[in-house]
Amino acid sequence: RLSRAVQSGRAGTWQVLLRDVALALRLLLVTARNRIGHPHFLSLWAAGTALARACFLLLDALVGLPSVSATLLVSRLQEERVKHLVAELTIEADAENQLEQLCLFVRYQIKKQTFEKCHIGEERLPTVPYVYKTPKGQMIDLRLYNAELLRSAMPFLVHILERELRGWFPAFREALVAKLRAKKLSDSDIEKQAKVAVQDEYVRRVSEAVGRDPALESLAPGLGQLLAEQAQAAVLIQRALDVVQNRTAHYVAQEKERLQEEFPVLSLIGPWLRSQLYEVQCQLEREHCLEAHETALALCRERGLAQAAYFVARDLSFLREQAPALAAELARLRAPTRTFTWQTHVWRPSQWQVRRVGGPSGPEPPMGDTLLLGERPTYVAEKQCTRLTSTRLPLWRWGNFCHRVWAHTCNAMFLLGILIPWCSPLSLRSLVLPRPFMPDFEVNQEDGRLQPRKSSSTQTLCSRLLSLWRHISKSRTDFESQPDSGFVGKGLSRQVNRAWNYLVKGLVGTVLLVLVFPVLSLVVCLTSLVAALLAPLWMPCVMLAFHLLMVLAYDFDSPSPERNRICVLGEAILWQGLVLGLLQPIAAAIIALVLCPIAAGFILLVAVLRWAAVRCWDALLFHGVIKRRARVPVGDSWMVTRVAGPGLSQDHLYQINPEQALTAFLAKVELEQLSIYGQQTEQQILEPLKAYDQFVEQCFSPFASTLARDKSPYRDLEAELNNMVSALKAEVDKRKRELQLGLGVGCRQRTRMTAAGLHSALVAGSSLAQHLLPQLPSAHWQDRGLEEKDWLGLAAQLYSETFSPEFLVPLLEDDVAFALQVVDVDLTKYRELAQTHGAVDIDTSRVVHLPKGKIHIHTPYLDPSAFNPQSSTAGHTTTSKTKRPPWKRQESGSERPSLPPAVPHPAKIALIIFNRENEDPIPLDSDACQQVLKAVYSGSSTAQPVGSSGASSSGTPSIQMTPSAEDVSLEPQGQRATYTHGGPHNSTCV
Repeated sequence: RLSRAVQSGRAGTWQVLLRDVALALRLLLVTARNRIGHPHFLSLWAAGTALARACFLLLDALVGLPSVSATLLVSRLQEERVKHLVAELTIEADAENQLEQLCLFVRYQIKKQTFEKCHIGEERLPTVPYVYKTPKGQMIDLRLYNAELLRSAMPFLVHILERELRGWFPAFREALVAKLRAKKLSDSDIEKQAKVAVQDEYVRRVSEAVGRDPALESLAPGLGQLLAEQAQAAVLIQRALDVVQNRTAHYVAQEKERLQEEFPVLSLIGPWLRSQLYEVQCQLEREHCLEAHETALALCRERGLAQAAYFVARDLSFLREQAPALAAELARLRAPTRTFTWQTHVWRPSQWQVRRVGGPSGPEPPMGDTLLLGERPTYVAEKQCTRLTSTRLPLWRWGNFCHRVWAHTCNAMFLLGILIPWCSPLSLRSLVLPRPFMPDFEVNQEDGRLQPRKSSSTQTLCSRLLSLWRHISKSRTDFESQPDSGFVGKGLSRQVNRAWNYLVKGLVGTVLLVLVFPVLSLVVCLTSLVAALLAPLWMPCVMLAFHLLMVLAYDFDSPSPERNRICVLGEAILWQGLVLGLLQPIAAAIIALVLCPIAAGFILLVAVLRWAAVRCWDALLFHGVIKRRARVPVGDSWMVTRVAGPGLSQDHLYQINPEQALTAFLAKVELEQLSIYGQQTEQQILEPLKAYDQFVEQCFSPFASTLARDKSPYRDLEAELNNMVSALKAEVDKRKRELQLGLGVGCRQRTRMTAAGLHSALVAGSSLAQHLLPQLPSAHWQDRGLEEKDWLGLAAQLYSETFSPEFLVPLLEDDVAFALQVVDVDLTKYRELAQTHGAVDIDTSRVVHLPKGKIHIHTPYLDPSAFNPQSSTAGHTTTSKTKRPPWKRQESGSERPSLPPAVPHPAKIALIIFNRENEDPIPLDSDACQQVLKAVYSGSSTAQPVGSSGASSSGTPSIQMTPSAEDVSLEPQGQRATYTHGGPHNSTCV
């Protein structure tokens, strides 16, 4: 190959010219166009949007424009989708008791969390009904949603997955590839079909093993078959998703090839090509958004997976028939982005609203009756009047201003005109009344009536004087009652105590209370009353200043948390209006109308001139120098480089003969023997130590004695045996180093043999392995995934471990191979062994691999989460989103409907059925209900088999909760049920 400085070539020069022309067109068709008519960064369109945004922010900050959003669209749509999945399900008659107990438990926990914070995990959870029925009589078994049952089955499933992977895959892969090659398929088609067939075979083996596993059957009848169907459904649904995704990718690739053929220059412009492909992909997703569901439904029905097909069909019917109309209807239901609460204090306690929470419905019980804990009502006094405003209507900021003025004026008048002059410690009542008074009231929890709050007791002037002199009297009495044991005696200390109590405390305190307290009380009360009377005048001014502060500094009434709150006026005028609205269009016009055309013309001119100069230079050198003087050089230089020929092949291999392979094989066999010998000898060396441990334990354990391992003679024996083990390992490691092959990893991976030589080496290796390793333990065969006495398979594995798995692929005629030679080693003995043992007629086709070319078929894998219908891979929506720089447009693909369908937990299904059949539904959307359901999901009791009775055989209630000692009764819909709490005195309420 000639250097580009000597010859650039006609094709290379033309490609360079096309890229330069594409760059010039990109400046005109992409950069300049985006600066004018696209909603892109730094464009006239963005400038108009910024001006509109500035006007919007300015008007919104001054008067308040409507701000609504459809934030609940996705959640409501998903909720309706989940309800549609289970809309036809009904519960068995024998499980109605479980449904009733579950609903009572949820109601009780919701009511309990209303009054106190409690930990649901400490309660004994009810039994969840897991079996349901469709209108056609099909049984829906959802026991796999039982976390405890699935957790118990997971170790057995992992063991089955590992066991079913052994032994069959290499032979199956080779036979499958040979069968597909006979159909004259391409390598890519062979690889795709082989991967599907291998996965199907592995899933079939796993499903059969899981279905007949006795350990799973002992956990719950029919659990194995249920797990097998779940795994098959998960694999088929994932395959349906892969089929749709591959089909979409294939169509997009075809469209890309078509664009490159029809528009050779425009297709070199990256943004143009991406926009075209993005439109194609969006169109495909719109037209085939339900194709994955249809494919999954067909696959599930073909395999006989009725339960999975039922839920996929229900989900498909919802997405096809109800989702579009429901989405359009929910999109019209827009909620305000923010709601404001204005609370005004009720001045007269007689007008407070006393609300009763909980307790039995109906009339008040007689005063003599005793109510249980769960039946006792709670009374709450509402001392404030609440008004709500939102951002739904225009001029909502002025509405907030009016409500804020009214609320703060009323509250200020209440504080300054009622609380301070009449109820505070400096009030007029405290100046006039002779006794303490209680200005505040509380609700009596027995009858719901208002009563004075003892904690609000306020002292008056008279009570303070009385309290002061009582304190002085008590202090004097305490002093006189103490014995005369002081330093100076009571004669002198008595006079000091009298002076302190009567003069300092009594006289000074009384003067302060009598002279200062009335003046201070009158000043505070008069000032407070004047401020309360003038509150309607000064409060609007304060609120107006506050609203101006929100416009200028910080917007406390911002309608959305995503908006900027700091200096909204500056953002609207300076940033959106001046920078983005006025300076941006000027810059965009200069770039689009001046800079881009000049740059495009300059690039195009330089490209044409460079293309002409390169073509002239190539023609001049070719006709003047290369055509007359050029010849094949001996080595590389700056003008020419050798790129093909001997020694430069990247796919070359190394060929060995049978005696060389047998030499490496015998070294590997000796390594196996050394490993087995080392393990057995180490066990024999440590046998005395184990016998000594067993002897001491059997003799002295009845006397509560233990072996002192850090003292003699145990320590000496352990040290001696450890030295022997170390010496053994050193000798074994030394011999293993001597038996190393001496070839690098890359060389061993490229080592091959001819078909005849590979057959002879395998036959001789199997015969020698049988002769040299006659007594291999059963565990050794199981670890290798081989049947016992499978010497040919063992020989093939040893060859693969010595060289590489590709060693079992014979050489072809068109392979580039170099023979490996052995220097200074006599292989005559190994040649005779190969001839002697290789003459046996054995079929080696099951271990010899066919040439795969570019076909790569990996070992099948099934994630254990495929047995869990609630795994993290289930129920997700797939979104295709391309990360772009912040100054570029964000292109994100539309959401695709999720697969598999998000089937709710059986506990939630039971509540949905209950709400569907009762007039008093359980609020599933409330936070308390969500917490209760979460606790039930994570700790539900053991599932019952299909057809088992859901009624409790015991006479006591089926749900028991600890650690309370009371009986809490609930009465939903006139039916009384009791939860019996375990305690020192258990009782049952009927």
